[in-house]
Amino acid sequence: MPDRVIAEQEVIDLGDRVLELRAFPLAHTATDLTVFDRTSDLLFAGDLLFDTHTPALDGSLRGWLAALSRIKGFSARQVVPGHGGPLLDWPQAAKPVERYLGALEADTKRALDDGLALGPATEVIGRSEADRWLLFDLFNPRNATIAYTELEWDP
Repeated sequence: MPDRVIAEQEVIDLGDRVLELRAFPLAHTATDLTVFDRTSDLLFAGDLLFDTHTPALDGSLRGWLAALSRIKGFSARQVVPGHGGPLLDWPQAAKPVERYLGALEADTKRALDDGLALGPATEVIGRSEADRWLLFDLFNPRNATIAYTELEWDP
């Protein structure tokens, strides 16, 4: 079992290697954590970064977009995504996930403005991304549902 909790950020000095651990509020999930290896300039992004596999939204759309914005500021050269990879150039590797999440947000707002109910909305939200991701038809309807329920009560 874990013997420590990372509330926000912690630095672990292993002697010849310094690791920066950062926890994020609700994003992909409620327990997202990144590890940045200062020695190799390598970022382990966990499931905040997907490559080829459709991102799976289990937390907050806006939180995930905010987390991506924060981790793009890391000075890493390469990143290990939670899905795909194994190594991708950083921060370019964040662009496809940001584009997908941005499409979810924009399409959801449009569906809500158009008065679409949840069922019909999930059929159109994110569709422009269908050809860019594996397992899209398995993950996108759920992502669209989560995005819709998160944004439906916005003023």
